[in-house]
Order: sequence, then structure tokens, then C-alpha cells
Amino acid sequence: MSRIDEIVDFQASHLILLDTCTLKKPPGTVAIIERDNIKEFVPISTHTIPLHIIIDLLLDKLPGLNVFMIGFVPESLEGFTELSFYKEDEFSLEERNENQDLPFFAFHLSEIIQKAANQIII
Repeated sequence: MSRIDEIVDFQASHLILLDTCTLKKPPGTVAIIERDNIKEFVPISTHTIPLHIIIDLLLDKLPGLNVFMIGFVPESLEGFTELSFYKEDEFSLEERNENQDLPFFAFHLSEIIQKAANQIII
């Protein structure tokens, strides 16, 4: 929950989430999803706590928070049953716990999604 505390302490006005979603659109589709629709398009969570519950918790603490999601339609989630650590051979579990800025899990973007991500970040 430390990230929630950081967002609250920062008094964020906006929260932008990036995640895969189910839009019934072609793979590679990128969409902006309003807060009220996030639960509809992210019905199966890979997160310990579903996103909509975390959002509700944040909104209780920051009622003016604007929340939306940039959703990416994956080509497939088949075979996505086992997660691997980000740079597994380079960081110990202790180092991961000490550095909250490290991604916890590794993920790989398709060429289309990587291009969209680069446009958003740049």
C-alpha cells in the first residue's frame, strides 16, 4: 500500500493507469478508458487487489482525483500463467523490496504496443 500513501501524500490530481484490457477490438488497439468503465474492461486481474478497488480507496482519500486508464488490447493472454521477475539474474529479492522503482515483473511489448508506448512517453 506504500504507493497509495505516496499518491495521497503527493496530493495527485490525476492518475493514469496502463494495463491490458478486453475491448473486443483488434490486438494493438489503444484506448483511453474512463474511471467508471475500468472494471468493465479489466474484468480479470493479474493484480493482488483488483484495480477498481484500489481506485475506490484512492478516491476515498482524494475525492478530486481524476482517474483514467490507457488500455492496450493484447494479441493473446494464452500462456500467461507464469510471471518472471524483471531482470531476474541481476537483482535479489531484498534489492527488489528496497527499490520500489524497480518493476517487479518482466513484460514484453509487441512491436505495435511498443510504438504506441513510445508515442505516449515521448
